[in-house]
Amino acid sequence: MENLLLALTLPLYFLLHLFTSPTINTRTSSKIRAYALSIDQTVINAIPYSVAIGAGIPTLGVLLSPPGSTQQQTWLVLRQIHPVFATVTVYTLVFLTKRLNNNATTTTTTTNPTTIPNHTLLHALNRAYIFATALSTTTHLATLTLMLTSQLTTTVLLPGYSTYFTPMAVFVPPPLFSSHSHSPASISTFAVGAHVFLKYDELFACAALLVWSVAVDRVGLYGGTYGSDISDTTEERYSWKLTVVEYWRIARKLIFWLIVGGPAAAAVQLVKERDEWVFSGEGAEEEETRRGFVVTDGEEEHDGADDGDREGTGERPYVDE
Repeated sequence: MENLLLALTLPLYFLLHLFTSPTINTRTSSKIRAYALSIDQTVINAIPYSVAIGAGIPTLGVLLSPPGSTQQQTWLVLRQIHPVFATVTVYTLVFLTKRLNNNATTTTTTTNPTTIPNHTLLHALNRAYIFATALSTTTHLATLTLMLTSQLTTTVLLPGYSTYFTPMAVFVPPPLFSSHSHSPASISTFAVGAHVFLKYDELFACAALLVWSVAVDRVGLYGGTYGSDISDTTEERYSWKLTVVEYWRIARKLIFWLIVGGPAAAAVQLVKERDEWVFSGEGAEEEETRRGFVVTDGEEEHDGADDGDREGTGERPYVDE
């Protein structure tokens, strides 16, 4: 991914996902079910370790190498393909984990992700989301700390470098057409041009990431119930009825995590919220069904039992005979 233009690949990937994935495409299912989001728990558990190994080792190599040396340049090249290392590490850890588990239990059966309880999968997903949020927040806060300290004191950076760490210089790319010395129309050196290019690359990539995460969150929260007839094009089928309060709630969450953890952390929290609604909501429906309640059109109905017989009233709980 880092060898290609993020501003091109990420929007195309997210657009493809929004229109084709069963986890969000409203025309493929009458309701977003937990099985559509289910992943092998072994894979979920391996993702944080694989990212730490695949991206962490090349990054440490860059930091520990002598500045400007051939060794550091080699680590920088390896750092560019860290997604490959992370992917290989995932498959390796999953293979070893399953092999060890099979040897310990003397069985070769494979667990179907859809048979794992929702709360178990959600717990595993939350660990992965915590890792991703911590990773994004750490790098974001490090950037903010360096930016603020460089503006408050002159002893952190060499003279002349503090101008490159102002909030505008760090987060806002120069206008495309202006007399600014770092604008694309006034680029004088390759280094300056590469810096401006990377700023715009990250800007468009992060914007695409945030738009995608908001869309995913909306479908999970408010687009969970649709009409079963695909030919039905009424507004009720898509259920995009968001109130001003709901829009404001999403906006507050987005702004908070953008400030605290950066775009990646904000996107992770919105996707995490979608998973919590889908897994927890479906688990609640299963619990109601087990207890003898049927959920229809947002209302609870009891299968033939009086209200006084419901569980929790101190009287006989309902049993489907």
